[in-house]
Amino acid sequence: MESNGVNLAISSLIFYHHIFVSLLLPVFIFNLFNTFFEKNYAKLNKKIWFCMPLIFLLLSITFLIGISIWAMLGFEFSWRIVAMLIILFVILVCEIRRKNLLKTARISESGMKSYVKFCKLLYSIESIILIIAMGILGAKF
Repeated sequence: MESNGVNLAISSLIFYHHIFVSLLLPVFIFNLFNTFFEKNYAKLNKKIWFCMPLIFLLLSITFLIGISIWAMLGFEFSWRIVAMLIILFVILVCEIRRKNLLKTARISESGMKSYVKFCKLLYSIESIILIIAMGILGAKF
């Protein structure tokens, strides 16, 4: 039987986990908004580049808090945890892919057009996945 202190610590960590996951959504929506309304490629790159460290920071904080919660629960297997890890991994890989794509795309205007199209799709999918995950997986343990 777990003590009240442990239960309080777990519920606090879950609260912080939800907060940091929720902070990802405005960043994705900000980048999505910029891809639709910013017509200057240099300004668009600066705005997206400015948000990139924030995305990686929030993903890493979310991951570390999630691992801490999982450790406090005794590393019990749960499909919800597997789903959260998969979602985190997919978002991380997509962001790394987007960053690497920019390196080659900024050479030409046609490359930038395809990059912007990719970013629109990427941030739309990431936002939808995050909203669905927060709705389905966000319930209490």
